[in-house]
Amino acid sequence: MSAVYEFTDETFEQRHKLLQFLLSSKVCEVTFTKVDGTERVMGCTLSKVFIPAPGDELIEPMRKVTNPEVMPVFDMEKGEWRSFRVNFVTSVKSY
Repeated sequence: MSAVYEFTDETFEQRHKLLQFLLSSKVCEVTFTKVDGTERVMGCTLSKVFIPAPGDELIEPMRKVTNPEVMPVFDMEKGEWRSFRVNFVTSVKSY
């Protein structure tokens, strides 16, 4: 069962909590505005079920990200860690 969540007036905490919840157990399609103003749609997850095991130097999480406004996620298409700004997310579709 899939669901689409459109973000409009939510607080940062509400967005972050929902994204963390959905991404921790599923692969989601996240739509967000990049810093340069373009829109991006990314299939991503935080679920260990879908992320390759640690130890592979190409699959290490983005531990450098210390900005709480930025959420590191595993990009399923690229097979790498990427990130987006939580407040720039416009919608998320969970599967």
